[in-house]
Amino acid sequence: MNNFQPWLFRVASRPEVAGGHIRRCVTLSQALRDYAPSIFVLDKGGEAWLSKLRQLGFTAVIEGDEPDTEWAGSVLDGYDFGANYAKQLSQLAAPLVVIDDFLAPLSGAHLAINPAPGLEGSDIDGVPALLGSRYALVDERFSRPPPPVCERVTRVLITFGIRDGTNATCLALEAFADRPNDSTIPHISVLLGPNAPYLSMVRKAALPLRDRCNLIIDTDDMIGLLRHTDLVIGAGGVSLLERMASGVPSITVPVSDNQEHAAHGAARCGGTLGTQRRDRLTASELSRYIEVLSSDFDARKSMSEKARSMVDGRGAARVANVMLRLSTSSQNALQ
Repeated sequence: MNNFQPWLFRVASRPEVAGGHIRRCVTLSQALRDYAPSIFVLDKGGEAWLSKLRQLGFTAVIEGDEPDTEWAGSVLDGYDFGANYAKQLSQLAAPLVVIDDFLAPLSGAHLAINPAPGLEGSDIDGVPALLGSRYALVDERFSRPPPPVCERVTRVLITFGIRDGTNATCLALEAFADRPNDSTIPHISVLLGPNAPYLSMVRKAALPLRDRCNLIIDTDDMIGLLRHTDLVIGAGGVSLLERMASGVPSITVPVSDNQEHAAHGAARCGGTLGTQRRDRLTASELSRYIEVLSSDFDARKSMSEKARSMVDGRGAARVANVMLRLSTSSQNALQ
């Protein structure tokens, strides 16, 4: 199957938007690469992503600079695109595929994707849909066989996205600093981007932990970082699916509405330990979650196995196959 017309990827990419939209669209584009090229169309203000996408071998432009071409179809990923925009995109580049985290795909969508663990079915209110963690858009390399789960938690990773706009990182650091027995505190790595709005506060919050805390400013090797981690404390977006594929036990703190389905679904299926939302969670409560999971080797081992069984790293290939068939059917209907 060959389709040399490009797919248009319209991706939320403003500086205040986390990088999850870009990451999952890159993964999907890589799965399509052998059959059709992809062109990324970014927000005005999203220029920082241009060079990174081009280094990966993709064409990337800012909205308004789209090439005049025939399209194989389009992918829309972001929360601020309204129904009118979706309709226009559907008319420009059908079929329209919407990556939808709210189970409410925009009008005009020909296919919706929601990879939240635990979801089932084949449509959302009549829109054909790929639902559940079989369709998780994570790099297949995350699913390489992981190291055995360690009996003791000695290495913890705190990661709430490159921006962490809710400052959940400081809450997690406070949860460790408040633990009464300092000898039980593991080595902690904190991952943030260089433009995270609360970076200075995170540096200050790390001081009580002294040499037990290491601040990592961005990384191109999340896969390697997870392979050297015993426990992750993080958000409920794309990074949750990545650590599930990696088999790393985790505590998941939803930080926004769009993360609720994935975080709660993964927790119900045993793939993570879920907490209350960030705005309702205290440091002492999070500390108790950490203590419970850290002290239960059997629970962490079971969590690793269940998480890997749910996210196998082949979700992007499954989605790409459906998209290619949908595009071929759409073009045949026009002939």
